[in-house]
Amino acid sequence: MQRQGMHFTRRSTVHRSSTHLLAGDPVPSLLDELSRSDATLVSVGPHGHSRMLGMLLGGMSTALLHEAPCSILLARGPRFGPFPGSILCGVDGSDHSLAAAEVSNDIAERFGSELVFVAATGGKSIDLDRIRDLGSDVVDDQRRPVEALVDLSLEADLLVVGSRGLHGPAVLGSVSERVAHRAACSVLVVRPPSDT
Repeated sequence: MQRQGMHFTRRSTVHRSSTHLLAGDPVPSLLDELSRSDATLVSVGPHGHSRMLGMLLGGMSTALLHEAPCSILLARGPRFGPFPGSILCGVDGSDHSLAAAEVSNDIAERFGSELVFVAATGGKSIDLDRIRDLGSDVVDDQRRPVEALVDLSLEADLLVVGSRGLHGPAVLGSVSERVAHRAACSVLVVRPPSDT
């Protein structure tokens, strides 16, 4: 049995934090702590494995994308100066993508970041009326969502996508899971609290 110490920091709405040292297998220990706590975000660095190898080896980021009860940030090193200077948000007009858009707006306002919404129209049908309500900074990309977002991630510091609330094997093949592993920048997968 692999044992590894981990630090877990929890923030409340008043921005206090506490640290917990967890002992045990990393993935189950962290998932147990996330389930017990009121955490709204877990942040990890990518392991460097491919998506398929991550699934086979049970990598931390893959496990969290499949099982975490909160939003997940796969943090990669900043590439364009102060982080996040530019934010890209994938939207399709669904409730979960509009939740990601709201989070993206909040982050952009807080850090003075450039924010661009991307509506990839080459996949399943999307709700263009709801997307137009986001404003003028919406790029209509005719590619499939994963292809468009991964390619555009080369020019961003942070890519934000919504999660449909799928867990376990149902996540396989989801846009958020595939984009999180393949994007060139940090990826925030927004999972609203009602998904848990």
